Amino acid sequence: QLQEQQQQQQRQHKQEIQFNIDFVEGSAESLPFNDGSFDSIVCNFGILHFFHPDAFLRESYRVLRPGGRLSFSAWAPPMATEGFRIALESIAEVGNP
Repeated sequence: QLQEQQQQQQRQHKQEIQFNIDFVEGSAESLPFNDGSFDSIVCNFGILHFFHPDAFLRESYRVLRPGGRLSFSAWAPPMATEGFRIALESIAEVGNP
């Protein structure tokens, strides 16, 4: 149900901004696009959640046109990120019931 709500919001946003955007469901580790299909790829905080981030990077390179650009963001390692540090120390101290 959450996915359906997200897709509805995407369709509504597409109509509001009036861009030619298609939303395609698929795996980031096996992109459903032809080689050299894109000028750019953006992935915000997603790479951390992929089972095989190396597959995502390979697929991104495959579908990018020559000279295309890949941009992605990721958090710092857990102990260098205050929120993760607090969570991990709390779990270590009291356990994970």
